[in-house]
Amino acid sequence: MKVIIISIGNELLSGFTINSNSAWMGQKLLKSGIIVSNQITVGDNYEQIQSVLDQCISTGDVILMTGGLGPTHDDITPSVLYNYFKDKPEFDTDYWEKIENYFKLRNLTVPVINKNQALKSTIGKMIPNPLGSARGLHYSVNNTSVYAMPGVPDEMKSMMNRYVIPRILKGKKIALHVKTLRTMGKGESLIAEQIQPLIEPYSDSCSIAYLPQIAGVDIRISSSDNKQLEELKKKLKKEFGISLYGEDDDSLESITGQLLSEENMTVAVAESCTGGLLNYHFTSVSGSSKYMIGGIVAYSNVIKRDILGVQEKTLAKFGAVSEETALELAQGIRQKFSSTIGISVTGISGPTGGTPEKPVGLVFIGYSKKNYDFVKKYIFHGDRKAINIRTTKVAIDIVRRELIHE
Repeated sequence: MKVIIISIGNELLSGFTINSNSAWMGQKLLKSGIIVSNQITVGDNYEQIQSVLDQCISTGDVILMTGGLGPTHDDITPSVLYNYFKDKPEFDTDYWEKIENYFKLRNLTVPVINKNQALKSTIGKMIPNPLGSARGLHYSVNNTSVYAMPGVPDEMKSMMNRYVIPRILKGKKIALHVKTLRTMGKGESLIAEQIQPLIEPYSDSCSIAYLPQIAGVDIRISSSDNKQLEELKKKLKKEFGISLYGEDDDSLESITGQLLSEENMTVAVAESCTGGLLNYHFTSVSGSSKYMIGGIVAYSNVIKRDILGVQEKTLAKFGAVSEETALELAQGIRQKFSSTIGISVTGISGPTGGTPEKPVGLVFIGYSKKNYDFVKKYIFHGDRKAINIRTTKVAIDIVRRELIHE
């Protein structure tokens, strides 16, 4: 099956908007055993879209289009498709009433230009959009299926999950099986060296891809032989041990949260360099209120001292970025919030503020539990954003590893 993605929008060509839709679609399809053969980006130009459609319909089995379904003048995708397929759309009175009600419920005036979103194909199918007003379009020509979806990521994902993928897979035998193992604590080259002896016997039946993230490395296994894939996966999981935190769509936050819930334990965080990012990641999981008590962004020394109890002499002698301060922050937040676990992070995210003794990227992460405390020192690389993300992920991973060792 040859699947082609066509992304439409001048903002994509200019780089003003990052094309995350294509990446998501490619990954989502791969998990279903479908490989995207080509991705094309085209501007909001009538002739260019038509030309790309001519090219793709003659070679592709499935064409996935995103973008250009909105109500403004540059949203020309429906017009192109109506003309291309010699369609004569009709005004859908019932759907227009739904759009009007949507706006009225929010005490908003319905823009007249939204009326074009109530047009309905007479030869194609309309793809429902539970998250917005722009419906998608589905045409079939010869043996090729064309699906047009909005460029708004959440709306596109909803259509893909609910409508498009089930139809692509209907009656199709999965040609490729894919599994992703998610790890923390080791770099790509070290992992590759570690598992090379294990994957060598499977080189003819399984394909391995290393997918480094800002923090952690994903290992993707793909094979047409599911038995061989599962056999190799089992061996790799055993080899990775505690470095493996999940599979496929598992997140470090959700896995750690699950462990906290199972142990009926709670956590509170004291953040300096990450400025609230650690709190955000802990609470990004639905149901996190069961185990996440809260946190304090102790960016200034005054907050560290007066709110979290870091001693003045500690700050004066060792500084805010130090093992001693990290330890007292972790102990302070645990005691103040009466949580089972206290986590602290303090460091130098840069790009300024570093010294030869305390360079940019230096981070201390403190862990406090009743009668058990420790601090770990790290030097992370990257820009300010990358350092803060790495700090956040490693702090969560410390909690995960400690819970496994309980």
